[in-house]
Amino acid sequence: MHVGFVEFEKPVNVWDVHAGRSMPDIEVFEGATLDVWAALAEDLSQSAWRPSTRRLYQGWLAPFLLLCRTSGVPALPIQVGLVEYFITTIAARYAFGTVQIAASALIGFCALNNHQDPFKEQPRLKLLLRATKSLQAGTLRDKKKAIDPEFVIKMWEN
Repeated sequence: MHVGFVEFEKPVNVWDVHAGRSMPDIEVFEGATLDVWAALAEDLSQSAWRPSTRRLYQGWLAPFLLLCRTSGVPALPIQVGLVEYFITTIAARYAFGTVQIAASALIGFCALNNHQDPFKEQPRLKLLLRATKSLQAGTLRDKKKAIDPEFVIKMWEN
């Protein structure tokens, strides 16, 4: 986790474990203070996504955060030009479904940090996603791939 913003947490939390069941009585625990409630609230926010989705999104968020760090640009608020570069790089190499997952990771990252959806707030980013979908960019290549070192290196070379 980086200082200053919240990322997707990969482990299963108390809300995930008790999904569809009653929660334990938190107030009986010693020290059920505001810190306990704050931790539960953070876990509840994370539980908006299933653990597998959080792992997937964090897998796409990590290279975006690396791009921000190496570019000397803060991750939040989202910088349109950096997101355009990130999404275009992915669209050139992957199928639209993968582009959509990467965009969803950025949308979720913004939501976790109380920022607006950049693909709704920024018309250029909305247009970029729409074009990627309509052109089916990258579909002649392998349908889906994991992020590998070669992908990260190619991002920095371009």
